Amino acid sequence: MDPLTGAFSVAAPAGAGTYTVSVSATDSNGNVSLSGGTATETVVVAAPAVVAHNDAATVAEGHWTAVNTTVSTEVTTPESWSSSRSTQSIGANVSVDPSAGNKDSSYNGVAQQAASSSFTVTANSGHSATVKFDVQMSGFQSNDVVKVELIDASGQVVGTKNYTTNSDQNGSFTVNASGTYQVRVYADDNSKNGDLKASVKNLQYESYSYTPAETHTVTTNETSFVWQDGDVATGSITANDDNAGSALVTMVNGTPIAATGNTDIVGDYGILSINANGEYTYTPNATDNLAGVQEAFDYTLDGGATSATLTVSFTDHVYSSSADDQANLVGGGDSDDTLSGLGGNDFVYGGAGNDNLSGGDGNDTLTGGADNDVFAWTLADRGTAGHAAVDTITDFKQGDSLDLRNLLDGGEGDEDGYEGDEDATGNLLDYISVEKVGNDTVLHISSEGKFDDGEYKSSKEDQTIVLKDVDLTVQENGHVDQTATLLKMLQNGNLNTNMD
Repeated sequence: MDPLTGAFSVAAPAGAGTYTVSVSATDSNGNVSLSGGTATETVVVAAPAVVAHNDAATVAEGHWTAVNTTVSTEVTTPESWSSSRSTQSIGANVSVDPSAGNKDSSYNGVAQQAASSSFTVTANSGHSATVKFDVQMSGFQSNDVVKVELIDASGQVVGTKNYTTNSDQNGSFTVNASGTYQVRVYADDNSKNGDLKASVKNLQYESYSYTPAETHTVTTNETSFVWQDGDVATGSITANDDNAGSALVTMVNGTPIAATGNTDIVGDYGILSINANGEYTYTPNATDNLAGVQEAFDYTLDGGATSATLTVSFTDHVYSSSADDQANLVGGGDSDDTLSGLGGNDFVYGGAGNDNLSGGDGNDTLTGGADNDVFAWTLADRGTAGHAAVDTITDFKQGDSLDLRNLLDGGEGDEDGYEGDEDATGNLLDYISVEKVGNDTVLHISSEGKFDDGEYKSSKEDQTIVLKDVDLTVQENGHVDQTATLLKMLQNGNLNTNMD
């Protein structure tokens, strides 16, 4: 304090606020001024100004990725029968000689029987087996009995043949049930001084081969294509601000920020979730973006006292544009790309730009992305008649086109190919059958023109094109008018074929 002027200075308190300063004087002898000589002064200490500074964050955009999965499937092979029968020998000949034993009181011989070795056949009513044999007899007289029987495993007689002449004969039994059997010959000599003998020779059976149903596990490696989410950015927009202290975020891009909890701000490329303290999380959308895109969020602290901008930048994902005969993910950039899969079930992704996409051989998934894209096929891409290749376009839109010029007649444009012009469909219905399945438009294609004026025949189809979640059909009385549908697609540029 200057005693002459009364000027004084004090150290500023640590915190902002209003303070009172009391001043008294003391002379060189140590005398302090009386109560009336004390002065007071009010001092106001202002808080330092809050100054917001711009913030920056970087995230990697999401992208499509290939995922390999091992899949185990229980497969049941149905039972089967051979197309023809084979012959198997049953075994040695079987003979009986009832006249060789002692005669009974009526001079009759004692009956005898003998059976073949056992044999097992597999049969049912649709695949019967046949047991064959030859019979030789001698000394047969009218009172004698000779028969050949087929017996099952329990000894039950399931077939009988009687024989009454002394000549070589053949016989057979039809078997309609699987099981184990024997052939038995029975002879009873009932003639006085008889000499009956009987033999069964050349025993054999004819049957189909049978393979029972079998269930086994088949393990396959499958490739699917899934969206991989981009990075999530986190931080605090007040962390680099001057004198932020307890300053609160009150506004972001014109949206008031709640005093408690988080407020979500929907941007062009993602969502910013932020609380009043400035802590935020930025989550990118599940979309592919153009290279170099940025997202800006203007924010205000403490009711407008100061403001700044949070800028979120994206790192572009670069896809591979090459393919082999395996399942591949082939992707383009932001320019006009020509992309093709080869063998395997591929995922071809165009991105931005006016792209030309082809799946190649296999069952492929095609996504054009932004702008106007062409989806093309050749004869080499198709399946076989009755086993069509199935390709799916996930985002077909107005401005996109199906290029079938090299599929319907191999690009030759000869007189046997498609015949039509921009005002008529010509014989195009021999090549394409159109239907609406759920929310999808499906084109069934016979590259050789084997459909009869749009009449679909699965045995003639070799290529299927599925347009997901788009309806290009023209309906007439609740049914697809195929002629009108194809004409509309031709006129709108959604379908390109060889036109004479």
